[in-house]
Amino acid sequence: MTRPPRFEIDGDTLPVDPKERHEALVNVFGQYLFWARHQTMQAIRSRGDSSEERSALGQQCRTDFDEIAQLRPEDRERAYAIAQRAMDIFARMMLTMISGQGFDDSLGQHHVFRYRLTMEICDSRTGDVVLEEVINRNGEKFFPEYWGRWLNRFPKCTPG
Repeated sequence: MTRPPRFEIDGDTLPVDPKERHEALVNVFGQYLFWARHQTMQAIRSRGDSSEERSALGQQCRTDFDEIAQLRPEDRERAYAIAQRAMDIFARMMLTMISGQGFDDSLGQHHVFRYRLTMEICDSRTGDVVLEEVINRNGEKFFPEYWGRWLNRFPKCTPG
């Protein structure tokens, strides 16, 4: 299993100011998201480039990767670029969906729903929650608009 990224901040040195702490924790989420994005692209590339990787997959999962392997290198790179763009579009749509604002998601005539993304900071020895922060609301930006910041800050986020 791949190790998660090493984060830029430490739980013992989180900012005291609530707005600064909120932004720091939003960036932890973004760093983890971009780590997962990078790991996914590495897996796609290794399956497209390696027959050994493909042979470990079931036949149904393997078909697309076998087809990519047959492409010329420049066409394979285009396929990987399209996969990256598709993943980015999906991620941004997901961030919009969980933004936790607005009244667009209707459950009939009298109800709507929203998502609340709560990050818990826990004591590593006891598991006790020492801090909870709702990270998808009340930030400097609308939650999906952090994408550009994360893209510039964590372009190739790798394991810690």
